[in-house]
Amino acid sequence: EIKIRRAHWYVLNKDNAKALALLQTLEQQDPSDTDVSYSLGVVYSEMGESEKAIKYYLRATEDGWQLGRIYANIAEEYYRGQQWHQAIEYCLKAFRTDTYDEQMLYTYLDTCEQAGVCDEAYEFLDLYVGDHPYSKIGWYCLGCVCRDLSLCERAVDAFEYALAIDKNYTSAYVELALAYEQQDRIGDAATALTRALDCAPDRGEVFRALGQLFMRHDNSDTAILYLRKALE
Repeated sequence: EIKIRRAHWYVLNKDNAKALALLQTLEQQDPSDTDVSYSLGVVYSEMGESEKAIKYYLRATEDGWQLGRIYANIAEEYYRGQQWHQAIEYCLKAFRTDTYDEQMLYTYLDTCEQAGVCDEAYEFLDLYVGDHPYSKIGWYCLGCVCRDLSLCERAVDAFEYALAIDKNYTSAYVELALAYEQQDRIGDAATALTRALDCAPDRGEVFRALGQLFMRHDNSDTAILYLRKALE
């Protein structure tokens, strides 16, 4: 166990060669050790060798422990390789476990958008928020996919649910503004972005988004005011 922890320390310090050598020695001693297999998956992932990473992650699933995290890692490897459908498959496998990280919803949404299967994402996310009504990420992702499908009113409702759960969810304000803009409700879009100013870690980015909003709709004078604020 100490050697495995040392290998992870090497990875954190970008010394993958030492981590790999140490773990390969451990693998020779006990090829069935799933902790070693998982760690080898991590090292190969860091080295950009996705096929080997996936092979070892799959070995690590054999004891049935922490499957959500392992399936999520496999999904990420497929995502990096732009193998969208395989990435979606493993995202869904992760969601069926009790150990998945809710942050995976972002990866799932992006992968579905890349694969052009937003209808499937909508069905899944609609069920997901039904089962997890207090998931701000679930509502956020549902709003994004609704906007992709031009279900604008549903998108607005979903983003507002996300914001009701977390009023400081800056990304939800930005996406809400885009949903309003899709309906040519420019005043509402500007209001949504203005609401983000109270919580945004970078107010300059919000002012820039406001400037770009008015630029897109031929209101140069107002755009200039907000872009100046962004510069300040």
